[in-house]
Amino acid sequence: MTDPEKELRASWTADGVPQDRQDQMIADITAKAQPGAMVGPFRIPDRLRTEMTEAGEQTVIPGCERDDPRTGTKQLDLF
Repeated sequence: MTDPEKELRASWTADGVPQDRQDQMIADITAKAQPGAMVGPFRIPDRLRTEMTEAGEQTVIPGCERDDPRTGTKQLDLF
């Protein structure tokens, strides 16, 4: 397993991004990933639920699912 922060920092360092700017971007990413944080018009949910489906594991955002009238299964409803 890789460490996403280390990979980002390695890429940014190779591109010449200063360390203080890297620290600021990591802090921004961390803040936006917190439950309840707003990212554009979207709110990060308080918790996610993982379900097993015929297609495999699927992450479900509570409150964003609906019944598909064609199949009767729960579908993600973003709009």
